[in-house]
Amino acid sequence: MELNDAIKKIQKCLALASSSSENEAATAMRQAQKLMEAYNISEKDLSLAEYADVSIGLAQQPSKKVPLWAASLMQLIEDTFGVKAVYTATPAVGGNSFYYKLEAVYFGPKHRVELAKYTHAVLVRNMNKSWKERQFMYEGQRNARTSFFIGWLAKAGEKVAKMALTEQEEVLVTESINRKFGKVGSVDNSKRMNNIDDSLVYEGFRNAENFDIHKPMGGETHKKLG
Repeated sequence: MELNDAIKKIQKCLALASSSSENEAATAMRQAQKLMEAYNISEKDLSLAEYADVSIGLAQQPSKKVPLWAASLMQLIEDTFGVKAVYTATPAVGGNSFYYKLEAVYFGPKHRVELAKYTHAVLVRNMNKSWKERQFMYEGQRNARTSFFIGWLAKAGEKVAKMALTEQEEVLVTESINRKFGKVGSVDNSKRMNNIDDSLVYEGFRNAENFDIHKPMGGETHKKLG
């Protein structure tokens, strides 16, 4: 039996352990304990089985530094769904060019990370559409796209409810991250924010005014959040 199959069987046994029939409950509990011992599965392992991680692309660029707009996006997703985000930078070669493939990885309860990935994609698609309609107005302006995106995301973030991780969820999410990547560091973007154009942040903010995460766009049917 594979480890994942064993975990599923243990979970079923534990569910039966709450049966009103004392004999059935006792038998199910003994079976669960036997499987846990045989496969060296801890209570934490069982809890982590309800957690997952999902990856989604951010950018392909010469630098491994996460773009400021992407950092803002990941923070928004973290705050909205009670998940944790980690970004990865994988070296790659295309043609004669060397670059880094940047991805966001969201960790948390299974249903939340799926919503996080979906919402990430919806936000990026709408944000890019808004920018493409107006980018001709800002030709040659330094950090124009990044500034616009940061403002756009700030406004979009006002329209979704926030969800914080509980203390227990925080422990399990941290364990999930450590098991996948080991200890991860943090990034201080405060100095880089000094290069942002406040007027373009405002433009992005203003242009997200009519954005609604719940409203279908282009014939799509959006998942209801919250």
